[in-house]
Amino acid sequence: MTDRYEAVVLVVGSGGRRYREYLLAGAAEHHPLWLLDAAKLTWQHPYVVGGTVVPLIDTARLIPDRERLVAAAVEVAGNRRVAGVFSYDETLVIATAQIAETLRLPGLSLDGADRCRNKHRCRQTLTAAGLPQPRYALAETLGQARAAAASVG
Repeated sequence: MTDRYEAVVLVVGSGGRRYREYLLAGAAEHHPLWLLDAAKLTWQHPYVVGGTVVPLIDTARLIPDRERLVAAAVEVAGNRRVAGVFSYDETLVIATAQIAETLRLPGLSLDGADRCRNKHRCRQTLTAAGLPQPRYALAETLGQARAAAASVG
């Protein structure tokens, strides 16, 4: 167990034990961890010093509620020193970047996180940097998708 003066690293989301336990276990070898997750701690207990349950905004689509995640992180930071924040869940990268920005921790910027998650912005950024990309097009309607398929192949 950690005391309130020992710094913790926030982990945003833990994922399923079968596929993600090794990541949490590895991180726990280096720093005390505090988990922000949509469910109560179960298998994560041996690897974390505490956790906060943060409900998802849409459980059917597994969309994280960024405002609640940031608020939970701020609450933890009010009670403990927070040394860092990370997530190994792609759907939580933007929320994790927002937590880092809010708590003034080093990490990926919100814009950088969005460029990683938004494939169209990612390709635009890489193209602007002179890196060759496969042909692509953004389509938001069926008509645009048909036109894109015709032009891209």
